[in-house]
Amino acid sequence: MLFSDEIHCDFIAEDSAFTPVYSLDSEAVKKKAVVFKSTTKSFNLSAFKTGYVYAHDTDVISKIREAGHVEFANTLGVIASEVLITMQKNGSTKSVLTSMRI
Repeated sequence: MLFSDEIHCDFIAEDSAFTPVYSLDSEAVKKKAVVFKSTTKSFNLSAFKTGYVYAHDTDVISKIREAGHVEFANTLGVIASEVLITMQKNGSTKSVLTSMRI
């Protein structure tokens, strides 16, 4: 198994690049990787608690659920995340993310 904590992927040095684990062209990654992400961190949405786990392999997701992972969707968090992800794809959030950096 490969566990990739990508929760802080949006907070990297300006002269660096982030490489998501699923961008690696490898069958092993596609079958065995589990990614942790969070729009809570990316967009400073701490009150909305919008972290999530992702895996390509449905058997891996089933095992996570069987181990007791509770799925809960915060409606406002989902809406805020969707809006900000859309803005990010359109290039509108760069100044927001830059201003949130310490």
